[in-house]
Amino acid sequence: MMKRTLTALMALGGLAAASPSAYVEKAFEFGYAYPATAQIGVEYPLTLDLPVDIGLESSARFNFQTQKFGGEFAAKALLFPSLSVDPPMAVALRADVNAGTDFWGVHAGPLISFDFTEFTVNAGVYPGFGTGGFQLGYHAGFRYYFDMDNSSSLDLAFRNNTFTVSARFGF
Repeated sequence: MMKRTLTALMALGGLAAASPSAYVEKAFEFGYAYPATAQIGVEYPLTLDLPVDIGLESSARFNFQTQKFGGEFAAKALLFPSLSVDPPMAVALRADVNAGTDFWGVHAGPLISFDFTEFTVNAGVYPGFGTGGFQLGYHAGFRYYFDMDNSSSLDLAFRNNTFTVSARFGF
């Protein structure tokens, strides 16, 4: 029973940050990366007296095939909240540190979001280094806001050769 409950919670939790957005939003995230990785995380804005919005992201993941845990810590700075008008486009700089029981990586790069009111289209490229030398992280995805007032959304993305899906709940 406990193993089944843990599996269900991790499956719900695995949806974290499937399609990161350039916008800084306060939310809990639950996600799943096909074929066997569940993730749970949080994004939180920093309230600093700076001319840019800064957010921190943190998540933990579990791979059901390898039975191993991992995690990610990321920071992003919204550099251009409205670079174009139609459609509105935002550009952020995102950096992350990934670690697991047998791998690690450090990446940084641009993140672009196109805002179409109820949904955003997001893409990012994150070169870096880690286990095995040079690494190139990337994602392209879609975020649908089912509750605009709380920034709650569903994400679908292709991220680092993996299809991911997530649910975000603003608070």
